[in-house]
Amino acid sequence: MFIERVALKGFKSFGEQVDIELSEKYTVIAGPNGSGKSNILDAIRWALGEQSPSRLRISKQSDLLFQGSPSRPPAREARVSFVINDNGKLKAFKRVLDESGSSFFVDGKKVKLYEMEEEKRLLGLEGIDFAFIGQGEVLEAIKQKPAERRRTWKFSSVYPNTAGREKKPF
Repeated sequence: MFIERVALKGFKSFGEQVDIELSEKYTVIAGPNGSGKSNILDAIRWALGEQSPSRLRISKQSDLLFQGSPSRPPAREARVSFVINDNGKLKAFKRVLDESGSSFFVDGKKVKLYEMEEEKRLLGLEGIDFAFIGQGEVLEAIKQKPAERRRTWKFSSVYPNTAGREKKPF
């Protein structure tokens, strides 16, 4: 399972449409400080239903919108979509924030947050077997003593899930 592509528009530092193709093997997103690398992870977290301002690195929901620049006006809406490839089976997720509020979509169908949570559960994108590792968390893991690291991070190539199929971590 891997994220095949991500599209962002009007989300944080992404004022214009940005499409990112990712690889099944390894993808590295590199750039100078302030170029939006961490905002990509925030976008995926947000599209999957993350509600915590601290996890999204914002103080208020309007901080998710592109605030404008000398050459671009502020965004009136934020859109984040991405596609997960699970052994050739594609699942599309999208979240939109506009003046009417926030909306979730799975495979083009509008869903409620609890339905999004169910989709995540079915794919195994929840619980201790799945995690996004964000800015600063890698350094934290490196600084841990080996015994502490083993307690904090479970490393394995395959985890069983409750649906009886196997899931592989990103």
